[in-house]
Amino acid sequence: MRCERLWFGSGVQLSLIESLRDFSVTSLMVERPSMDKLDRSIRKLEKMADNSISLDDIALPEILDQTLTALAANQLPSRKVTKIMAMAGLPDLVNSDHGEQFVDRFLTLISEQISAIYLKYLLLGYLRFAGGHEWLTRTVRTFIKKRSDLINNPWKSRVESYNLLETEPGTTLAKLIINGEKHPEDLLSQAGLTGSLKTTGFAREVFHKLCLELSQGHNNNSLDRFWMFVDSGENPLFQESIKDYSSALLTPYGVNEADDDVRKIIQRFMTNLFGDPRIHPARWKGVSDEHLAVMYRWLTKNSFDILLKVVERSNDTTHWSERRKFWYPYIEAGHISEAWVAFGHNAASIARALVRDGTIATAREFGLLGTGGDPWHSVIMMKMGDHVIAEWTHSGKVRFYNKRTNQNAPAFYKGTYSGTSYRDGLRNDHAPDFFKIHNKGWQRDVRQYIERNIGVRL
Repeated sequence: MRCERLWFGSGVQLSLIESLRDFSVTSLMVERPSMDKLDRSIRKLEKMADNSISLDDIALPEILDQTLTALAANQLPSRKVTKIMAMAGLPDLVNSDHGEQFVDRFLTLISEQISAIYLKYLLLGYLRFAGGHEWLTRTVRTFIKKRSDLINNPWKSRVESYNLLETEPGTTLAKLIINGEKHPEDLLSQAGLTGSLKTTGFAREVFHKLCLELSQGHNNNSLDRFWMFVDSGENPLFQESIKDYSSALLTPYGVNEADDDVRKIIQRFMTNLFGDPRIHPARWKGVSDEHLAVMYRWLTKNSFDILLKVVERSNDTTHWSERRKFWYPYIEAGHISEAWVAFGHNAASIARALVRDGTIATAREFGLLGTGGDPWHSVIMMKMGDHVIAEWTHSGKVRFYNKRTNQNAPAFYKGTYSGTSYRDGLRNDHAPDFFKIHNKGWQRDVRQYIERNIGVRL
């Protein structure tokens, strides 16, 4: 055994000597990391620290019970529970019985043993609920501002650079997003609004202020910046905020009209996000009549555009261009409040092809006509005052129905028009109150009927 140990020791010694002969001092040289690399490392560590408590695994009712029990004894709960309450539980605490008194006591007790870590978690909590409860927002903001010198970097620089404790939460960031040059995603990240903070309290206030700013008027840059902010991920942000979206995107066009490209982009975005208000009115509940009027006006134009695209493919441009020229001034003047197009069998095949190539957004934007008529014929139904007007393509006629007195008036937004409603309503000359063949001078007679019976004069 002794020989074996000696032999092993000698082998190690020889090995060390050989290693030292080949050793180079340059192998100990380490490249100094760049400041950018250090910043990235700090941000990564900070993110890990901020996520040290997973809110998904927290039973807030139990945390609230522990906190209320501790506060009733005029003391804070455990350190971990205190951090959780500061970061995620204050809205529940303020909504409990005597909630404001308990929040005041909680903050008073924290102030007696104030630390940078407690202050950071209070700041994270504030960013989660800011704007959601006026008293809580104001109280916690005031508490943090009085002790802001204790906030450690990088949160201290974030608070100062992006005014995170401003009286109107989100105002500064909203202006930077709409008028600045940095990508909105970078601005949110640099302000610390990442992860769940990107879709809660303070970030929601940024979105609200951004919508208010955009409602004052659009230009290409402001709209582009808005799209960057709300549509940077898989799904647009704040999809439940239809009133804010309507305010931001529709208000500027209550009187003035958008150019066609802007109209189509906004219209498609709104209908993709909230559905077509003609077909899904419940999803637009609460949206003002003024904003709905803009959408209906645009969707009316859209129905004409869809019909024109299909007609162009069916070689009937001569007939339809004349009819479009007649009706479009009524649309522009706002006299036609709704419109819906339905296609015959052959025309519907063209429409489906246009959906596939992206020219038409979706097949839900038009209806289909049943069998029995010319498969190329299509109809656009328009609402003007109390009347429904059915204007046909090709050799079809224009028909007027007074909805108050005529039960044969065709319904809007149906997927299919067939059977009695198609045969006896849309195609029957005895059903309407007035009809006109598109022969020479038809425009004069139709215009006179509109003036006398609907009271609309261009």
